Amino acid sequence: MPHYRHTQIGYLIFFVIGGVAVLITRLIHWHPESLILYVVLAPMLFAVFFFSTLTVQIDDEYLSFWFNIGWFRRDIALAAIQHYFVSKSSVLEGWGIRFTFMGKLYNVSGFGCLDVLTKGGERIRIGTDEPEVLRRHLAYALAHVKVPDTKGIAIPSLDPFSIRRPNA
Repeated sequence: MPHYRHTQIGYLIFFVIGGVAVLITRLIHWHPESLILYVVLAPMLFAVFFFSTLTVQIDDEYLSFWFNIGWFRRDIALAAIQHYFVSKSSVLEGWGIRFTFMGKLYNVSGFGCLDVLTKGGERIRIGTDEPEVLRRHLAYALAHVKVPDTKGIAIPSLDPFSIRRPNA
């Protein structure tokens, strides 16, 4: 059962790309023989359909996020999260799925995001219109993550400042 679930709507994608798509549709009506209009229209409709919403969910085991109907879904195990913080993306990084210098960005609108660094070294940036609320819910979920019983076996940590002792 999710502790947190929020869907952000990319109104910019709906109105700007949707408006241009309507304009191109009108041009197709006037010039149905023009193949280039169909070629331009197809990726625009694809973008509106697949990238107009981004849902973020936190449950007992995973931080998950996906666009629209579940396409391009990512599930990050809470146990694999090493560090996280609120940040901002720039206009140059854009929206959608982007490979940036700061990590892989998933975003539909706005500039607020939560940066997640995994224990494997991957940096993921999740765009949201409520980054501080997402950070608090992730902090709560990480504080209550279920760690499997190790039966007295020491678990090596990737964090050099933490010391884990075997269960007695």
